Amino acid sequence: EVFEVRRSWADIEALDNLVPAAMQYSMIAEISRLLRHCTYWLLQQRRKNLAVDRAVAEFAPGVQQLLAALPGILAGGYRSACIGTRDGYLQAGVPESLANRIAALGAANAALDIVELAQRARQPVADTGRIYFELGAKLGLDWLRGQIEQLTVDGAWQAAARTGLRDAAQRIHR
Repeated sequence: EVFEVRRSWADIEALDNLVPAAMQYSMIAEISRLLRHCTYWLLQQRRKNLAVDRAVAEFAPGVQQLLAALPGILAGGYRSACIGTRDGYLQAGVPESLANRIAALGAANAALDIVELAQRARQPVADTGRIYFELGAKLGLDWLRGQIEQLTVDGAWQAAARTGLRDAAQRIHR
């Protein structure tokens, strides 16, 4: 609900027989990765008093503001990854609005952190996001995130280790 993924799923399904199925699977995998990450985030950050309906109400408006601003506020590796992914989708025939939306999901992993930071600081979400991504690029945290993502995973233990590294890097970035 926070990320309006039902709309994205419907848009991806509407591409049946128009783009390669592998491209559709790739886009669904991006959505699944985001949902898994944000679920872990909620379980870690709101462990003691998690109320899903309250979390949706708290985060949805800010996340939607951030998603609308993302293409213009990304910096460094976040920006280049988003552009490269978007261009791949466009070349495969994915409509531009959907290609932009799905390509930004890698950076959207930080959405809940950014929205919470903006709320605490009483600052606009887009400004907080811009500072978040610029700082990450200047400190090389986007590079670190990229290196963590490239680690090979061969089994549950390695997957858990990579997730732990990813979470630690994101906490440091926050």
